[in-house]
Amino acid sequence: SCSSDREFRLALFSPPVSMAPTMAPLIFLIVANFALVSAAACAGDACPVPASGSGLLQRSKVKAGQSMAVNLHDALSRAAPEEQLFLVEQTVRDMVAAKQWQGAAAAWGGANTTTTNIPQAETLDAQASTIWNTLQLLNDEIEQTSLKKVFDDHAGSVAILESHRKDVEDCSVHLSTPSTLSLQAKVEHLKVEAAECAVEVSKLHSDQSEASNSLSQYIAGTSVPCVDFNGLTEVVALARLDDIINEVKLHKSTILDLQGKDADASSMYTSASSNCTATTAEWKAESCVLEGTISAELESYITCRTKEVQGFEGGWANESIKATQRKSDYIAYKKIQCYIQVLNETNISRQAKILSTCGGAASTDDLDLVKPIIPAETNTSQLVSVMQDAQEVCPITSAVSSVTTKTTTDMEQMWQTYYPAGWNGLKCFHILTETPVAKGSTSRGATACNVEDAARTIPAV
Repeated sequence: SCSSDREFRLALFSPPVSMAPTMAPLIFLIVANFALVSAAACAGDACPVPASGSGLLQRSKVKAGQSMAVNLHDALSRAAPEEQLFLVEQTVRDMVAAKQWQGAAAAWGGANTTTTNIPQAETLDAQASTIWNTLQLLNDEIEQTSLKKVFDDHAGSVAILESHRKDVEDCSVHLSTPSTLSLQAKVEHLKVEAAECAVEVSKLHSDQSEASNSLSQYIAGTSVPCVDFNGLTEVVALARLDDIINEVKLHKSTILDLQGKDADASSMYTSASSNCTATTAEWKAESCVLEGTISAELESYITCRTKEVQGFEGGWANESIKATQRKSDYIAYKKIQCYIQVLNETNISRQAKILSTCGGAASTDDLDLVKPIIPAETNTSQLVSVMQDAQEVCPITSAVSSVTTKTTTDMEQMWQTYYPAGWNGLKCFHILTETPVAKGSTSRGATACNVEDAARTIPAV
């Protein structure tokens, strides 16, 4: 008529005085307890998945007459730590209570209350011994394996979180890669060269203009005197002609010298100007490449960090759940060990004292899972500044260069927007003149780009 197995146990451990001498001590109480727990409304596979020690025993089809020790071992081997705790706690409390009752009954009934009064007493004593051995094996497993696994799993969670943190940190490798730094140094060098050669070209242009002007001015100011030979003697006439010839020779020599200087100045200016133009063109071309490279790096960094931060937070959520379960398991294991320690104590008074401490929770401070601090976002202001400087130099229009990564469809739409004549005849800009290049061009560098080079060479595509 008991409404629960707990009520049955309470009733069982409080028998009427008139029944005390005839009731089975220790083992009868335990076997009866487990046997009646199994006598529930469900049976076998019809029972729901167990959520407690009682359910586990029902699930394992424990029936009166079966071996209590065998079924306890079976239930413990398949139970979660909390369910193991339920089974062990109830078993130990029942055994201690039965032992206390047996002692009281012996004192009350004297020699009349012995195991010889209990049918199958020897079998029940053997089962008690087996139960004790089963619990000792469980204690050894907890000490040698289960607790170690709890801390190993804790270390595993710490390692997983550190790995997630490191993944976030490693996103910075997308920024300022060695190749980008090399390209940046090259652009800076070309910038200096372009500036220096511009100054030199300006000076040479000035020198060339000065030489040309000097030649023009000398020619403009040169004249040969007109001599009237009438009335002159032969000697005087010849002398005057020699003077004129010498003067002409001097003018010719001077003009030839100024002409040579003008030609040299013009040649030096033309050569320097051509070289400087090439240097400037290369500087602009490489600036376009640098702008696109940095833009791609920034995008890769943002994508990486977004992904890895989400992974970190998801990992933290998962490992936190595991940490909570580990703490619960650890507390259950320590309580199980405490209850088993009660059985190992032979003194009834000390048993009761130890039993009173088993309900407390063990400290789980060593299993606290600390959330790592993820690195702050990398300061990219300097990199952005370099990209903006490159963008100002790059001859590609800003309307198009704002696009950094596009699919083929996006590229087609972009070309149709800026060049309504059609996508089929166009593929890239000429790097310097900004004029379109025919589709399929295989030119490289400062002249043009094909579709494969587009994203790498021209930031616009």
